[in-house]
Amino acid sequence: MQVALQSWGFTRVVSNVSLFVKRTFKFVLFLLVYIDDILITGLDNTALRACVHDLETQFALKTLGSISYFLGFEAYRDHSGIYLTQSKYNLDLLQKATMLDCKPCATPINTTELLTNEGDHFPNPSLFRIVVGSLQYLTYTRPDIAFAINKLSQFLSAPKQQHWLACKRLLRYLKGTIGLGLFFSPSSKDLPLIVYTDADHASY
Repeated sequence: MQVALQSWGFTRVVSNVSLFVKRTFKFVLFLLVYIDDILITGLDNTALRACVHDLETQFALKTLGSISYFLGFEAYRDHSGIYLTQSKYNLDLLQKATMLDCKPCATPINTTELLTNEGDHFPNPSLFRIVVGSLQYLTYTRPDIAFAINKLSQFLSAPKQQHWLACKRLLRYLKGTIGLGLFFSPSSKDLPLIVYTDADHASY
């Protein structure tokens, strides 16, 4: 496929080997390829249709229309913008950890208790590594859990009971916030950056 895309004017992005970009003085197209799935986007509908037509002449395609689900991401679009979430992935992760029926928690991590290398070993380190690894993929739409996952990732080699308890707390937080995600609205002239925090992670 790479040869065909390059012949149509696409170039591969260095930082992401699955992403191709086509730039002209009229439009820009982005094409993401992951195994058998392809995602195409751009502002020029005529260029998009032409790209789909070119692909259909070379490959057997099933066009699904506007994006609704891709690589574990759910997309919801309306007049105000597009909302990305990983709700299904979140639920599947809770089920994998047998915590689908757990009690929700209001915060992702306990900032008053430091995680250390002390204490009893967790008897199932493989489960801990699998869950923490799966949690990392969730940070694409849930940056609010990035700090907690970073802390848990520091103990992958030899997790203790306290680390699994902290992991379970994070899963309980996710149970209560399954619908959260990222919202992207159309660009405007003003693009303010607003940050809010109520936690002191420097001392954690």
